[in-house]
Amino acid sequence: DDFNTVKYLEDSYHTTCERSVDLTTQCATSPFSPTGYLNFEVAQTYGVTSQFTTITTGTINTINMATLEITSTAGNLPDSELNAGVCTNVLLEVSYEIILDAAGAPTTVRADVLLANSLTAANVTKINQRFSVEFLASSNEIKRSGNPGYINGLPLLIGQKNGNIVNVYSHGFELTGVNADGSCVAANTNTWNPWATTIGFNEKVVFGCTLSMAEAAYKNFCENAEFADYEIFDQIGFIETIGRFGTADQLRILDWVDVESVAAPTPTLDNLTCNNMPSVLEIEIWVAKAGAVSNPQTFVLRARKSYKTTTWKYIKSDSNSTQQFGLYVTVSFIHVEEEDLFNVDPTLDFIVARDVFYPLQLGNSFKETTDSTGSDKTANWVDNATTG
Repeated sequence: DDFNTVKYLEDSYHTTCERSVDLTTQCATSPFSPTGYLNFEVAQTYGVTSQFTTITTGTINTINMATLEITSTAGNLPDSELNAGVCTNVLLEVSYEIILDAAGAPTTVRADVLLANSLTAANVTKINQRFSVEFLASSNEIKRSGNPGYINGLPLLIGQKNGNIVNVYSHGFELTGVNADGSCVAANTNTWNPWATTIGFNEKVVFGCTLSMAEAAYKNFCENAEFADYEIFDQIGFIETIGRFGTADQLRILDWVDVESVAAPTPTLDNLTCNNMPSVLEIEIWVAKAGAVSNPQTFVLRARKSYKTTTWKYIKSDSNSTQQFGLYVTVSFIHVEEEDLFNVDPTLDFIVARDVFYPLQLGNSFKETTDSTGSDKTANWVDNATTG
């Protein structure tokens, strides 16, 4: 929808649309020409037409559509162009970063773009595009997700420990590792992931990709536990800690909850059956509420990542035929009610002075305790008292 508007101070991550296109006639026109997304200005004050901020070009990322590898440059933004039936520099993604001054006026607006290096115009009928907008108080600000409790839908704060501080991921918890065709991305490759998903607080997510393997590759995958070699799982290894509250401070280590990690089991191959395959990585986050009843604040109690296993079986009669298998990441939020936070009843020994029941006589199962001098001091009531 080209009529979606950006609302002041409301971040928007990875809004995606699919456009029908005829690049033989639309290559150099909006919405596929990148310059059209930078040739406007942003008003610094509502209603004041004399104060505007110009959009500057940030990082220019170009994806090679044959290899899906990305190169990053800076400088002047190239425009799309049609030559010999090939459309170059087609816009795929724009991420706007709007930096505000102390009064809340946008003083800097930067756009990072992703371009497709070349597309054969006659072969392309649809193009996926993605857009993001983020408001920042300074160029190095870490966004908050509540005050102090988390707000539903805002990014979950994650990071890695570095001594007594936490290196926080500025865009929150993002799941990547899927190619444009839904296939899995190998780890440690600089490729474009058009279906990256930002995890908002209290949002349950299932995120997956597919692997196509012939028999030999399938056996090798199982025997060598190659599931760990794909970004969809590899990326989760970098998540060590989660912000306890939406205002978690990277300089306060107690503001963060360590993520428990359960090691992946080892799959075993039995003929064409792969047993105990860790195909699902589960991330579970326990949350609760604290504070005033009229304004409770939601916080993270505990977090854990662990694997679920399935049984895979290669069933193709031709060993050269490929079969698809899936790898998945699930994120779930488990709400802990107040009564469950304290579900263990305390145990107290009933200790009283020895003569507290005078003139009653205590039964035989009444046990006395003495101090270090041997004097009777206290007693535990065990049985019923009897009259003397």
